[in-house]
Amino acid sequence: LPKGITVNNAQHIISIRDENSRHLLELLGIRPMEKTLFLKEHVLSGVQNRVYSQNMVVILMRWVLERLQIFREEDAYFVNYLRCLEFVPVGHEKFVRPTDVFDPRDYLLQQLFIGEEEKFPQEEFRKQNILSQLQLIGMKNVASIQASDLASVATKLSRFDESQARSKAQAMLKLLNSKSDLLNNVLLRKGKRVNLKVFLDGYSWVPCLEERPKSYPCGMEWYGSSGNLFRPSEMTSLHKA
Repeated sequence: LPKGITVNNAQHIISIRDENSRHLLELLGIRPMEKTLFLKEHVLSGVQNRVYSQNMVVILMRWVLERLQIFREEDAYFVNYLRCLEFVPVGHEKFVRPTDVFDPRDYLLQQLFIGEEEKFPQEEFRKQNILSQLQLIGMKNVASIQASDLASVATKLSRFDESQARSKAQAMLKLLNSKSDLLNNVLLRKGKRVNLKVFLDGYSWVPCLEERPKSYPCGMEWYGSSGNLFRPSEMTSLHKA
């Protein structure tokens, strides 16, 4: 284990690093505890119960993830345990489950959640080898995007500056172009069931073309350069310009 990690009930645990201890266990008919069981019962329980500092949680869990293949070979269900453990740092002294964060390597996700750093693991967990292990135990990707994620983005666009809001809106459009079925997904809002398409009609989230089309009348005002976002009902097809 990393230096400084407290072991729960350490006084009741016999180390078998030396030959005499192993021989004693054999005489007593005690079977050595598997590494993964030891971790779950005496070490990782400290993460769950907030025994360790934020820095120690990061050090410990990076140590675990770097050895995940070894632990998986011993216990295939160890991964399921980690999926439910809140150990991924996303803010000051805040940890979430691996299944609560998105892959920061994906550019589209970076744009969709720009300005929302809590959607991604913090820097300490962004090395390639660590991200690969997080992906293995449930870190979300583009395919994991749900209607509720897009609804949340749409409702918060006004909180961001013009550049960030436009990046987020363009990412939403790209996602919906590739996953249009999400528009039919049902959301529960204020006790009512409504599909994503109807929900998004109530928000300004669609970016306008930045450059005036050649066929657009010169005498009419052009809004594309303003950086504003519009409701879907306020937009029209380029073919009608």
